[in-house]
Amino acid sequence: MIRRHAPELLTRQDVQGLLDGLKQQSPAVVEELIPSLLTLGQVQKVLQRLLSERVSIRDLATVLEALADAASITKELEPLTERVRQRLARGLTKQHMESDGRLYCFTLHPGVEQAIVDGIQRLDSGTHLALDPTVRQQLLEAIRRQAELMVAAGHQPLALCAPRVRSVLRLLAQDAVPTLVALSYAEVTPGTAVEAMGMVSRTHEDSAL
Repeated sequence: MIRRHAPELLTRQDVQGLLDGLKQQSPAVVEELIPSLLTLGQVQKVLQRLLSERVSIRDLATVLEALADAASITKELEPLTERVRQRLARGLTKQHMESDGRLYCFTLHPGVEQAIVDGIQRLDSGTHLALDPTVRQQLLEAIRRQAELMVAAGHQPLALCAPRVRSVLRLLAQDAVPTLVALSYAEVTPGTAVEAMGMVSRTHEDSAL
């Protein structure tokens, strides 16, 4: 229950406390980022987004270093979060690797990924995916089927996809498949044994488009 509601429970005062604690060990990391590059509120929102997908923020120094590097390029919440996730690749890989040392997943056909990319709209309110309602429903059904196949085989449902679609895919599927983990190729440690169990494809009988 606490993990599920962690993003809501993380207040700005909590974040300030975490930063104060880190400042005693690594003052340069905190001072470089706040307030010259990002505000306390912006850091809080990134941490909340990480927690919403159950990404550990215990390695706060690495999180802040990644934010400092990314903030010189963009101040937008989504790309900031994705940069942090990529920096935490080792931990993410370990978190989702199974006992046999393999990362089990399903993938998206490049054509499906391109269709998602073509539908991405960046608005002031955030990222929006503009897809034809029929195509959207077909895509969700295909993702749900792949997730169910993984669960039936005894695995956690995990989609592995290109970095440019990862966050949008997770947003799209969060209601239909709330337990789905979405990882990008940039979040998997090189050398990891990846076992693809299926693909959301244009041509497969589980075709999304």
